Amino acid sequence: MTEGFFLSHIKRMRKLYSDRREFFIEQFNNLLGERFTLQISEAGLHFVAWLRCKADLPVIIRFGLETGIRPVPLLFYCIEEELKPAFVFGFAAWSPAQIREGLIKLASALKAKRKIYAVGKQSYLYLSPCGYVENWPFIR
Repeated sequence: MTEGFFLSHIKRMRKLYSDRREFFIEQFNNLLGERFTLQISEAGLHFVAWLRCKADLPVIIRFGLETGIRPVPLLFYCIEEELKPAFVFGFAAWSPAQIREGLIKLASALKAKRKIYAVGKQSYLYLSPCGYVENWPFIR
């Protein structure tokens, strides 16, 4: 620490996180701005994104199950409060290429006008008022 290595590490990481933060905001708003309202705080390594259309919720849940890219529902952090649907997105651990790839995959899943998923031997097709899947009886 006396040589200044820790301070140089902090400066380097601050710049890295700042760049990733700005990249995430830009990409998120370009790719998902129609579906979410991104709550941008002055500090931190995560963002809260509020869903504009509640019917997109099951699509995002299914997307996470299929791809492993899982934004965390904000309700996970609440004990009693009932909130509108929102997700927590982190950006610090991911490169700009990984951030963009994940956001593109999520945007593509949400742009699909209809989806058919097989459950057992049956397939279910649900279209919401927003034009997206909803009322999935097999997602709890």
